[in-house]
Amino acid sequence: MNFDSLSPEEALKQIIRIAIANEAQNPQRQMLWFQEASQNQGAYFKECNVLSLHEHLLKILERGITEGYFRPLKPFLVLTHIMSVCLFYFTVHENWKHLTPEIDRLSPEIIEEHTQEAIAFILAGVKRSHL
Repeated sequence: MNFDSLSPEEALKQIIRIAIANEAQNPQRQMLWFQEASQNQGAYFKECNVLSLHEHLLKILERGITEGYFRPLKPFLVLTHIMSVCLFYFTVHENWKHLTPEIDRLSPEIIEEHTQEAIAFILAGVKRSHL
């Protein structure tokens, strides 16, 4: 996808959608990454071609800050926060099912709710406030 043709806000929304959709297709992956980090100190992480999403996100954040769409931020830290909001959901879904067994947290409807809430939450945190 060509994120440069989108406004920083729209590009950020697309990145969030892509990140969550990728994890929804592979909901066990975040637990595996956690184990890989614990056991191998992330040695295999760099071999798995996951950096392109991070590179796009950093570029979008930097452009959004420069163009005044986003407030002054430290892009690398914000990247970490954004990915945490999007992906931690999948790290803990096996635990949460015991708290609310009536909710299928991996259903398309609930994943879409998670996506919408993540977008709203992240945009509220990065957008420049217009007083």
